[in-house]
Amino acid sequence: MKTDTLLLNRALGTGSREQCVEWAVDQMVAGADTPSLRILAGLNPQVELDEVEEFFQKAAGEMGIQDAMPSRDLRRAADIIWRCYSDGELTEDGVIDLMARLYGKSDYQDALFRIWFDIQEELAMLGSGYEGCFYPPSALKDLKALVQREWQLFRLATTANLPKDYMQFIRCQRCGHIGKATFTCRGFTNRVRSVLPWLKPRPPLWPRCSACGNYDYRSMSDPDVREEFMRKQEANQTLEVTARKLAEPQG
Repeated sequence: MKTDTLLLNRALGTGSREQCVEWAVDQMVAGADTPSLRILAGLNPQVELDEVEEFFQKAAGEMGIQDAMPSRDLRRAADIIWRCYSDGELTEDGVIDLMARLYGKSDYQDALFRIWFDIQEELAMLGSGYEGCFYPPSALKDLKALVQREWQLFRLATTANLPKDYMQFIRCQRCGHIGKATFTCRGFTNRVRSVLPWLKPRPPLWPRCSACGNYDYRSMSDPDVREEFMRKQEANQTLEVTARKLAEPQG
């Protein structure tokens, strides 16, 4: 068992003491050798429960391995997922699945992981006739390019000070404004449409741009929209920092 695979399992809460012992044996076969690693490789995980964790931590320290402790830091777990992918231990499907699982581990609260869950949902809907509810279907044609780009956007998002509800924003196709939508009740229009069968009914609440009132928009599930929004956030934050520095009294 490779080190990153074990660390990933531990970060996801699926690691076991048996895996720690298996890892120690594999490391010694590969040529690694430390006092604690030798002891760990010879332990019985069914009997020596506490000793397995103790000597795994010691062996990891002797080998200079970081992230040895089971971590609740989901972003650190994401880094391990990417390392496993970069080393060829995970496929694109595997990355999407594990990142979506991290969204579940956040009690479906961490917006940084939500898009991976949406991608997984969209993949499940391929061929159903309901594509496009969660993610642009055209981007699913090349999963390698999708994963690479979404990872870049994920890393960019970790450095930007994003609003908690930013995934609910929309980008107006007319004025380019990105922000919360406003909603218009279209109940009367739908009653008219109900007696005109050649017209499709619309949702009773129709989102529109809060800046210009336009109904033509793209959601934050579109990676182009998210990238534009995060770049603007970065630029605004840079301007704010510069303004604060200029306002500071000069020595």
